[in-house]
Amino acid sequence: DASSELVLSNSAQMSESGVKGNTEMAAMKVWLNNLGLINVNRIHDLFAAVKDGLLLLKVLDFMSPGCVNWKKAELKPNHKIKRISNCSLAVDIAKKPGFFFSLVGVGGSDIYEGNRKLTMSLLWQMRRWQLLHFLKTIFQKSGREGSSTRSSSSKRRGSTSSLSSAFDENIVMDWANSTVEAAIKDRGFPDGSQRLFSEKKKQKGMCSISSMKDDSLSTSVFYLLLLWAKRPFSVNWRFVTPGSNADQKSLNAKYAITVARKIGVSVFVLPEDLVKLRPKMVLVFLGALLGIDSTPAEDRASGDAE
Repeated sequence: DASSELVLSNSAQMSESGVKGNTEMAAMKVWLNNLGLINVNRIHDLFAAVKDGLLLLKVLDFMSPGCVNWKKAELKPNHKIKRISNCSLAVDIAKKPGFFFSLVGVGGSDIYEGNRKLTMSLLWQMRRWQLLHFLKTIFQKSGREGSSTRSSSSKRRGSTSSLSSAFDENIVMDWANSTVEAAIKDRGFPDGSQRLFSEKKKQKGMCSISSMKDDSLSTSVFYLLLLWAKRPFSVNWRFVTPGSNADQKSLNAKYAITVARKIGVSVFVLPEDLVKLRPKMVLVFLGALLGIDSTPAEDRASGDAE
């Protein structure tokens, strides 16, 4: 009957909302846990970790060194008032020049009390700011200019327009494509990977991408080719699948992230970011791989030896 259909519809919406919420928290924990903060325990419960404000202050100071006046911070927030004070300080800093985050209606008590919507609003803006500056740093170290050199009319499908004001994502794609192409031309396809690269697949462009939403990226094979191109012995191709279905795509994405971390790449993405072709996170992952270029030769050699 109608009432039963309504209940089922509401249940489905709640389930979908719950899955989305869990994904958002997982993404946030991955980001925080991979910042490399000193003397910070691994985060499992996101809202418990930020409620005393100290973690927020450490992250903000990591993002923009010197932005926190530690004389005003409560370094031992063992009381509600001290915790709210830290949270309020973090919100205040986030609103000031340097960040200018939009935090209308957000107060320190909201963070302390675990207000999900307002806390995530602050965290998402912090995450986006840090990832953007992470990419800028990668560009600078690799000797590539971050400013956009192409007109907006030249943007391809899947363009991450919100980031294009900082640099041209086409630079990342051109670098990735040329790196893979040069490696294949120089060394041929990786040993053990022949089953993945039939002539038909090569002709379809499995070894190059045209945008951050290129369908071939969902298999993560291109990322693994890029990792292999930079570190020939980093990828064990026996573990790589053709990416023909959802399970295979997920396995490849997880393996690509594992390999990247193993060789020292800062990884801020989830496997599903790569499988579902989320353009901003694809750009972040490719940008992180771009950073391999700026690693000193002796470090790369020692990394391969391991």
